[in-house]
Amino acid sequence: WRLQKQHGDHFVRHAEKSDSGPYVAQRSITLRSKLPPGHYMIIPSTFAPNTDGAFMLRIFTDLEIKNYFLLIRPTHKMQSTTLL
Repeated sequence: WRLQKQHGDHFVRHAEKSDSGPYVAQRSITLRSKLPPGHYMIIPSTFAPNTDGAFMLRIFTDLEIKNYFLLIRPTHKMQSTTLL
């Protein structure tokens, strides 16, 4: 997964704030992090490109947050983008 700060509709142009590191064959991945206030996207992913997977996210915070899902399904025509 990746965690990116979102700025309007242009989240793909902004650097990752965190990620799960190299892909490993584990049932769960955890991260503890302090982030400044803002809008963030958590982007789950599978090891194999163009492969769907089931994900469960559990987010624990000290402060109240608003969360929502973006219902966007990638297509095989979408290109991978290196984030700067």
